[in-house]
Amino acid sequence: MMNEEYKDYSLRQLETWVYDCLSNDASPLEIYNTIINCIEDDLKVYKKSVKKCEELLSYLKNNNIDYVKLNSDDEVRFSVIKYDDMIASGYTMTADGFWIKEGTKSGTK
Repeated sequence: MMNEEYKDYSLRQLETWVYDCLSNDASPLEIYNTIINCIEDDLKVYKKSVKKCEELLSYLKNNNIDYVKLNSDDEVRFSVIKYDDMIASGYTMTADGFWIKEGTKSGTK
């Protein structure tokens, strides 16, 4: 019941704001653009969140990461590599889950 009450409250607030805009010389186009911008901003936030979740899930499922770098937006980007790719590249996995290049002790050249 609480969600329904909150939804009704939010819709009443929207109605109040639309009436307020119309009675204070805001044009229909300005109201329209404001609503569109709000929706687009909200969508960007959710898309960014979904992308981060997808990347993290991919990383967790594959348990490997090739590199992490920062892009122009300072977002961390993961490039996940598969187990078979690591084996083909000459790496073996230790019992505790670390990749070591065959022929080296520390895993570095």
